[in-house]
Amino acid sequence: MEVNHDLYTAAEIAEAEEAGKPIPKEKQTSTMYEIYFAREKGKGAYCIFLNKEYFTLESVEVLAESVEFTEKAFQ
Repeated sequence: MEVNHDLYTAAEIAEAEEAGKPIPKEKQTSTMYEIYFAREKGKGAYCIFLNKEYFTLESVEVLAESVEFTEKAFQ
């Protein structure tokens, strides 16, 4: 899943502007790949977040397909 996350709070953005160091709009958020691992009817799940700036979708898919959990991971 591809999602966008805020990197700063509204207060931090306002403070930077007041200090004369505004944060460019394109630097205020980050697009991330979120990969979830769960078992059907399981109690929990794991999630990995990877920054799209540093990872391609292909590399994320390879990583996701290579992850292996032990039985203990979902107990």
